[in-house]
Amino acid sequence: MAGGTICRYESPDSLSAKNVTIRVESPNFNWDKVKEDKRVEGEKMRPQRGYLRQVPGLGKDAYFARHVLHVLTDKGILTVIIFKDPGDAVAREDKETKEEAAEKTLAEKAVTRM
Repeated sequence: MAGGTICRYESPDSLSAKNVTIRVESPNFNWDKVKEDKRVEGEKMRPQRGYLRQVPGLGKDAYFARHVLHVLTDKGILTVIIFKDPGDAVAREDKETKEEAAEKTLAEKAVTRM
């Protein structure tokens, strides 16, 4: 993980999230480059363009890209992914999904413990 760590949970319970992934990257991770790469990647998506959606009040900077939450903190980069079903992955990016709301809740707790 190039100085970072990853934790992944898979549930057999169909009512809960099938996968929850939390990555913590080193503070040396190039936040600006990755954020720009995500923006460009979204612009090239078809049939619907992808977007970076800022998340105010979380860490030093935070955004959603393709329903994945990325958070910059003083201690490093936190990435949170909750995946329940294929419909989540193809949902429109212009408004928050229930999985994104759960990602924010998980990130708020994780950031205070970093």
